Amino acid sequence: MEIKKDKEWRIRKDRSARASRSTLAYKFKQSKGTFSIQSKSSKAIRNYASKEVMVKITAGAKTARGIKNTIDYISRGSELTLQDDLGKDYQSKKDNAELYDYMTTKSDKLRLDGDELKLTHNMMFSSPKIASVSRDVMLDTVRKTLKEKYPDNRFVLAYHQDTKNPHVHAVLRIPDNQGERINIRKNDLRELRTHFAAKLQALGYDVKATHKQDFSLKNSIKSEPDNLRNRYEVVDFGKTNYQFDIKNKEVPFIKYRTLKSQKEVTIWGKELSKEMIRERIMKGSLIKIKKGGVTKVKVPIFSEEGSILGYKEAKKNQWKLENLEITGIDRNVVREKEEILFDTNRQSTQLNKKREFTKNKAVILKNGINQDEEKRRFSLGFSFGKR
Repeated sequence: MEIKKDKEWRIRKDRSARASRSTLAYKFKQSKGTFSIQSKSSKAIRNYASKEVMVKITAGAKTARGIKNTIDYISRGSELTLQDDLGKDYQSKKDNAELYDYMTTKSDKLRLDGDELKLTHNMMFSSPKIASVSRDVMLDTVRKTLKEKYPDNRFVLAYHQDTKNPHVHAVLRIPDNQGERINIRKNDLRELRTHFAAKLQALGYDVKATHKQDFSLKNSIKSEPDNLRNRYEVVDFGKTNYQFDIKNKEVPFIKYRTLKSQKEVTIWGKELSKEMIRERIMKGSLIKIKKGGVTKVKVPIFSEEGSILGYKEAKKNQWKLENLEITGIDRNVVREKEEILFDTNRQSTQLNKKREFTKNKAVILKNGINQDEEKRRFSLGFSFGKR
């Protein structure tokens, strides 16, 4: 037992010694305790003077006592002036007592702590410090924003400027004046934030409200009978120089537009011509596009005598098209997994190029490089010095 304890102690001691010699420990010691593990990007975001406004729900109250405690907190013990949804100010403890009655009902006072449904939402509206929005403007803007969204719900506001960013606390009653409860979702907060920023912008303040995700768009797409994903509109199709470069060979292509973001994309492939003919593709057709895999292509390498020395391998995409406007098409197509490109024309072309290359190289090595041949050197694909 004693031997086991001694072994565990030595293991912990070794780990501690290695940790004390680590780069992280050195940085921490040198910074005298102020070092924090943060990436450069997170530090840059933290120090950047953002122009974004913020709207969020912080908490809520389930009882009349909870509402009173919240009002006491946002008023800093009746030291700050509060304002209700009608624009009336409350400046003292006596006024706040009146405000308690305004924000609660008789049934609220009979509630127990165990009741699950909340009576209020505690919300916060914040503007960037760099915008320098005044107290009166902040209170008036928040009051109008909430009043437009929830005209029958009572609320009280408080302005705080004792933190990094000035902000307004809002205590919003969930049951309205008729007893109907509101249900604030992510899209509602998004709408409040957008309207809050728009009202400040209309007054000349440099603020904005950008959003990472459009929940309303996502929900509308989900409600569609046919999902918009992997559905495209044909803009153009045909056969032209690859990547629209006249130096390249002509390859079949199809250009389509996404229905969701209206982004235009062009894809290329020799197999596309068969797919477009089978599906009877036209401009404006609604189609599905799927990559069905790849075909391994083997290109033969010939010797000067014409025999095959080996193969150079490449890959070719297999595209599957489906015209959603036409039914009854047999789409059971067997696609080859491997293809060998061998024909007499390819063989003769490759041998002629190889002979021309050998002949030009011999001439240049014998006579040196003059100004005209300098240009030919680059077209041949190799370089060497004068002899």
